[in-house]
Amino acid sequence: MNKKKPNKEKSSIFSKISASYWLFIISFLLYANTMWNGYNFDDNFVVYDNPTIQKGISAIPEIFTSHYWTEKDNTFGYRPIVRSTFAIEQSIWGSSPALSHLVNILLYCFCVFLAFKLIRKVFPQIPLWILFSALVLYATHPTHTEVVNSLKNREDILVFLFGLATIFVFLKLQNTKKWFWLPVGLFVFFLTCLTKENGITFAAIIPLVCYFSTLNENNSEKFFKKHFNLILSTVLLIVVSYIAIKLPNWILPAEQKILFYFENPLHEINNFSTTLATGFYTLLYYLKMLLFPYPLLFYYGYNVVSIVSFSSPIVYVSIILFFGILFFAFKNFKKNALFAFGILLFLISISVYANIVFPINGIIAERFMFIASLGFFLALSGIIQQYTQKHLVSSPLYKKNKNRIIWIVVIIGVVFSVQTINRNTQWKSYKTLLNADIDNLENSAKAQTSFATFSLNEIRENADKNNKVNSVDLEKIIYHYNKSIEIYPDYFTSMNNIGLIYLSFYNNPKTAITWFEKALKVNPIYIEANFNLATCYMKLSDTLNAKYYFNQILNLDSTHIQTISEIANIYYAQNDSAKAVELNNKIIAIDKLTDLPYINLGNYALLKQDTLEATVWWEKALQRNPNNPKLCYGMAKYFTQHGNSEKGAYFMSLIKKSNIK
Repeated sequence: MNKKKPNKEKSSIFSKISASYWLFIISFLLYANTMWNGYNFDDNFVVYDNPTIQKGISAIPEIFTSHYWTEKDNTFGYRPIVRSTFAIEQSIWGSSPALSHLVNILLYCFCVFLAFKLIRKVFPQIPLWILFSALVLYATHPTHTEVVNSLKNREDILVFLFGLATIFVFLKLQNTKKWFWLPVGLFVFFLTCLTKENGITFAAIIPLVCYFSTLNENNSEKFFKKHFNLILSTVLLIVVSYIAIKLPNWILPAEQKILFYFENPLHEINNFSTTLATGFYTLLYYLKMLLFPYPLLFYYGYNVVSIVSFSSPIVYVSIILFFGILFFAFKNFKKNALFAFGILLFLISISVYANIVFPINGIIAERFMFIASLGFFLALSGIIQQYTQKHLVSSPLYKKNKNRIIWIVVIIGVVFSVQTINRNTQWKSYKTLLNADIDNLENSAKAQTSFATFSLNEIRENADKNNKVNSVDLEKIIYHYNKSIEIYPDYFTSMNNIGLIYLSFYNNPKTAITWFEKALKVNPIYIEANFNLATCYMKLSDTLNAKYYFNQILNLDSTHIQTISEIANIYYAQNDSAKAVELNNKIIAIDKLTDLPYINLGNYALLKQDTLEATVWWEKALQRNPNNPKLCYGMAKYFTQHGNSEKGAYFMSLIKKSNIK
């Protein structure tokens, strides 16, 4: 290969440490403070409180033969690689958010490091300071905080890392013509696809990089003969992509993913014109976030990002802008290859997140720009290169322009860095993240509900510890739930949770009933609202209506153990103890781990004044769920009073463990 020699221009900053290592150091320093962060938004998908991951390395076979997320009526995805990394961590050091965050930081640093190495390899003729400037802006860009701070989003870092590794392998194949590298490259690419679904975009990115690496070759062969290896590799990459996409369907049960309007209205709007218009609007929104990354939000979705039609002028602005950029890129393809490459990398990477191929939950997200943003800054570097190459490197004007651009990059990099470091502190916990963003999420239905639900769960935990509940806090929660309903009038879970507040904290079942009925009007098969409605009627001593709604639940789910338990208790209250015991035995057959039937049977024994039998059942309940402070306290008191201090101390120790959790 007869490439131009790398530009030898150097700066004193690189005299002892190469540019790639400086980028690694900068990236590490930017995110070092994330090691003090805990678990956060969606981390339960891969690590926090995830029973599969907590099994450690032994869970890996299960991980490779199960969906990314599995729960009743909401099963989706296949991303075994990233889940396996957390299982391995669990076996090595257990649950440690600090060490998991350190892994994320190092993986991010390697991404930046390898990205620079790759671009330097493909474009050796571009001055070092220009490429370094591009990667500094990339490394410091604040939108990457979601990828690094959220452990769940390690998948995005690993996709890029595996993708970069695959590119290096295919470049090795291209340079050496040794076919040994082809299966190696295809295997690493397959791992990329198994990390996250967007890995398939590298089926286009890899040929793109390989093609641009040959632009400076002096080869007069015809296109097909010159690029035969590249064409063959591309075909095989597409085949591997197809296998990776279809693999979950071949080895796993069908997905049952719940798609909500408030996550993306395009799930329900089956109109190609609207989809296409929204896609162009989405692209413009991403561009705006790259240029002005403020404010950053943990969730966007409906109605922060609008669903638009071709009647909106902003759509035509986006169409003209992006087609204009593409025209300029191809017109100056050879003259400014870096710009063309950057634009194509941006568009290929962002294509699967533009809401054109399929609707994206949340409509847009900062993590979706992780790879695409590199293309953006490379295109920007291409503009800088074209601007500076008007003058000879040795001329005063070149040096003046170079210094001016470097100072601009330094200033922008410092601004980005300050914002990034500050954003890291906002990601310290789910609570700090919600509090930091909620004022800027007035139009996000999902964010309003997320904030309210977290606050409600926090109040519940405090109430369980006998802490006083502040009515002002309850009203604030109701305000945010109402806000979500105002944005999306069919938000039935918000209606249900408002009802719960009136039922559980205000002891006002009549008002609660109106909210549960509203929820059921929107979603008649909503089991939780049916259960809460039945509970309200139980509080009002209306057994007939309570049984009606309990039976509605059993028509939807005959194994709903909470409902079976409540019906059993109704039978016991009606002096049909045989039927009550029969139903509790049914619960035991359905779920051998639940403590619910044993608590019930213990209560029945106590009502018969058989305390000894009651304690036998309650001990069995605590064997299944020791995290029940009230029951533990009762058992500790009973055994201590009856001279069994050893058992009394044991149950008191369970209370202490429960409080620690």
